[in-house]
Amino acid sequence: MGYTNCRAVDNGWIWNIPLWSRMGMGYVYSDKYISDEDALHQFQHHINRCDLEFKNLKMRIGIHKNLWVKNVCAIGLSAGFIEPLESNSLLSVHEFLMHLITVLKKNTVSEFAKQYFNTACRRMYNGFAEFVALHYALSNRTDTEYWRDIQKKHYPIEEQFFKDKSDFQLAYRNKMEYNQFHSGGGFHCIATGMNWFPTSLHTIQYALANNDMKYYEREWQPTIDRLNKRKLEWKNKVKDCPTLYQYLKKNIYGKEVR
Repeated sequence: MGYTNCRAVDNGWIWNIPLWSRMGMGYVYSDKYISDEDALHQFQHHINRCDLEFKNLKMRIGIHKNLWVKNVCAIGLSAGFIEPLESNSLLSVHEFLMHLITVLKKNTVSEFAKQYFNTACRRMYNGFAEFVALHYALSNRTDTEYWRDIQKKHYPIEEQFFKDKSDFQLAYRNKMEYNQFHSGGGFHCIATGMNWFPTSLHTIQYALANNDMKYYEREWQPTIDRLNKRKLEWKNKVKDCPTLYQYLKKNIYGKEVR
């Protein structure tokens, strides 16, 4: 099984993604806290390789105010960019196209239709940006100046965040206020991993005024047993299959990639 590995480091984070043709690796850092040369040395030390070709790419973050101007419509990366790892770029291509198709199916493309497209896509993009920002906002690291400044960063939760009534932000607000999570989206995963409003037994018991273990036995245990059973079934099915790392090592590395 292949998976993306991300690790927070002194001045940002490093990713490692196994692809079918190569290993994708990168270091996203802030040049406010570290020079390009020192970041390169830190990255090389982290992956324990100095003999590779490294490229320094400056990222422009943000989204155009108007994605549809006259007869030009920006989709995907031509519309906006947040960061290089989360699949929001792929999802935005699909979702922006769906909004565009909705408009183009009309008999005429009015100015209101263009404004609808711009607003719908920008709200979706802002939801992606807020999801990524949570990875930083919920962190409790203070070991470097970079992370200490993250702790001091102001997030306009009451001034702006709670005023917007998008589905994403309403769900976020409810979770912030009531410590309750559902399986939709990824906020519950981030919050639990960051030890911020985790979905714990005592929280649920408090919310439901249920102070015994019957709730756990009745509601949680069957689900846990079912998931463990499925996990064992899948483990048995793939026990003889190579991992993606093993496949790459055997079939790709040391051979010419076309």
